Amino acid sequence: MEEYLKLLEIKKTCLRQTALHDATFTLGLEYEIENVVEKIYGLKESDILGINYNAVAIAEKFVSDEFLLKSKITGYVMTYFTYIRDLFKNMETTTTFNFDIFSGQIRACFIKMDSSGADKTEIFESMVDWINIKTQNVSRLACEAIIAFFVQHCEVFYEITK
Repeated sequence: MEEYLKLLEIKKTCLRQTALHDATFTLGLEYEIENVVEKIYGLKESDILGINYNAVAIAEKFVSDEFLLKSKITGYVMTYFTYIRDLFKNMETTTTFNFDIFSGQIRACFIKMDSSGADKTEIFESMVDWINIKTQNVSRLACEAIIAFFVQHCEVFYEITK
């Protein structure tokens, strides 16, 4: 019986991973996002000195046993949120980039992944993988910063109701 339960858990994990992959397979992504990834990747500390780091708390989106993911995302938000927001604003005025379309693509991806039964860490990592692949693997860490931006921007993860 124990062996059966292990195999069943492996099967469930494989099904979740397939559902996460399928969630991004048919979704497009604004091609200009690669510019944002490249700019974050090339960022130097001196480029963001003096930026206002007062981002709104994201604690309401995590339960206590999700502390590692919450800490990781909070770190990205505190460091990059304002910078990424300004990049998006600038791109909207200088290119054909449309933030609302891109934001909708991120939201659609999250909703599809959330319905797969995956946990937040699996969803976060899969969304990062999706952007990383779509941007030619320029920088996975920059992609993590972008997904963290959208956690803060309320496109990824729901607020936990008390």
